[in-house]
Amino acid sequence: MSADPIPSFDARAADALLYGPSPGLSRFPLGDTTELVYCPYDRSKHVLSAAEAAVLNACRGFATLGEHAQRNLEVGKLDATLIQSSLQRLVDARLLVPQQDLVARCLAHKPDDSTPAQIASVCIPTRNRPEMLRRCVESYIQCAQQYSRHINFVIVDSSDDASVRERNVGALSALRKRYGVDISYLGPAEKQDFARRLAAQGPDPHCVDFAILNPEGCPNDTGSNRNALLLSTVGECAIQVDDDTICRVVPWIAKRDGVRFSSKFDPTEFAFLDEGEDIPAHRFELQDFFALHETLLGRSAGELIETHGLETVGFERPTATLFRRIERGGARVAATALGVAGDSGMGSSVYFLTFEGESRASLTRSERVYRNALSGHRLIRAAPQLTVVDDAHCMTLNLGLDNRRLLPPFMPVQRGEDDMFAAILRSSAEGSTFGFLPWALAHEPPPRRRLALSGGRTRLFTGSVMLSLVRSFSPIEGKGPERNLRALGQWLRNWGGAPPGDLGEFVRVLAWQQASRQIAKIEGLQAKYQDAPQFWADDAANYVAMLQASVAQSNYAVPFDLEEAFGTGPAMERLQRLASRLGELLQAWPDLRAAAKQDRAGGNPVGRRI
Repeated sequence: MSADPIPSFDARAADALLYGPSPGLSRFPLGDTTELVYCPYDRSKHVLSAAEAAVLNACRGFATLGEHAQRNLEVGKLDATLIQSSLQRLVDARLLVPQQDLVARCLAHKPDDSTPAQIASVCIPTRNRPEMLRRCVESYIQCAQQYSRHINFVIVDSSDDASVRERNVGALSALRKRYGVDISYLGPAEKQDFARRLAAQGPDPHCVDFAILNPEGCPNDTGSNRNALLLSTVGECAIQVDDDTICRVVPWIAKRDGVRFSSKFDPTEFAFLDEGEDIPAHRFELQDFFALHETLLGRSAGELIETHGLETVGFERPTATLFRRIERGGARVAATALGVAGDSGMGSSVYFLTFEGESRASLTRSERVYRNALSGHRLIRAAPQLTVVDDAHCMTLNLGLDNRRLLPPFMPVQRGEDDMFAAILRSSAEGSTFGFLPWALAHEPPPRRRLALSGGRTRLFTGSVMLSLVRSFSPIEGKGPERNLRALGQWLRNWGGAPPGDLGEFVRVLAWQQASRQIAKIEGLQAKYQDAPQFWADDAANYVAMLQASVAQSNYAVPFDLEEAFGTGPAMERLQRLASRLGELLQAWPDLRAAAKQDRAGGNPVGRRI
């Protein structure tokens, strides 16, 4: 990194400097007595003695040098004098860096064009749920009017039956008359018209259709609706919410002050409800939902530190990538999310097996809570404080989007479009980050019971396979979001045109690697929590055994959802075509955005005005 002058910063509530490992250290043992350490933060390399390497290994997170020394003493491998001299060597080599220096880097690279985000639209994809759509839209209208906000509402409807779509239009019309709000509606006919107008301005009609119309006839087309909403709101900040959410918010149980910068893929925590337990009405607070998103949306790291300050430890295993993004674009928050209160929105309970810390304690506090959590998924989930992450888990349950700058499309078909969006954003827009808020949004879909973790075999789905393909691509940092997006598109097109056996082998290897990591994670937890409740230990062991039995099956890497919809034979062929079409869409996406912007400038309405 560049050696820019470091501005001063008044570290809050710090009696002594906090030191932590330089972001993104890579370590290479060179025998028993020597270790090579590479520091991407300043692109330096260092050869450490065995003692220095051991001391560095014990320095986890940010703490005072005295605390690091005490932690090393507790490990018991070195005496106090050697620990002290090793710590000083690590500080001199900048392998241990003061948190103040990281803060100063953030403050030194604030963008010049810092226009505050203001939410202009609420966008809602819906399908076959008229009553929930009415409940959802009305709740956000009431919140907007309570805080004197003029918000546009855009609804994209892929309900299967014309009579259901008519009911949706009727409910929206009644809400418009009652509240006097602007509502736009895109059903199949309106989406077709929108696609025709976009293609008329130059983009490849083949790509336009894949983006928003589901020409492949896949069973799930939520991503295509989300793309229509993205294109309808180019140039503004918008929020996409699910039609089964209600605009009521709960603060995290132990909400903390300040902003945190983290490398955790999922920085949220979970608090599970007991059987029959509801969230008490008094826990829901009167808040401007839109202002909560605006707290982070579009903001740079430096702006957030100036506005909100840091907790004592404000960096949690930060990566070198985060700081490169800060230097190149201020690491603006491109997408924001509140957590969830009510139904988790997750289809599987497998993730719960991997919990540690407070989330694990909440899940396993009794077998009754545990069993109810796995079957019913009733919980409160949120980040404990304002959190910024450079590579994050993404749930579109409520997603604030800074669509003033280039955002990628969603995978148009099949499930997992939210994690695909996050992975594509990571691989393209190197100046962008994700923001998580310490609040949870009410989510009340129709009740459903999840499958037990025991029995059957695990299978992959289209979203997880495509996600593995995207994450295997290495972004060209510093080349700009548009060039990176097009490069990723070409990568996917190459796989779409590869011999079918080559793609199948590549996907199988990725799937095996993923399964291996899952098994290693769970077995590590089994070793760590040997006193775990038997009900958790049994489920963990059964899941590992199930995964071990599944990975060797010949069809393990064949997406189960495509196999179910189109048959075993055509499933891989369909997967390859989807990879190719997604690649084409990524390459054409900047042109689609430009066409959508031109369409709006021409005064064309988005869909049908209700």
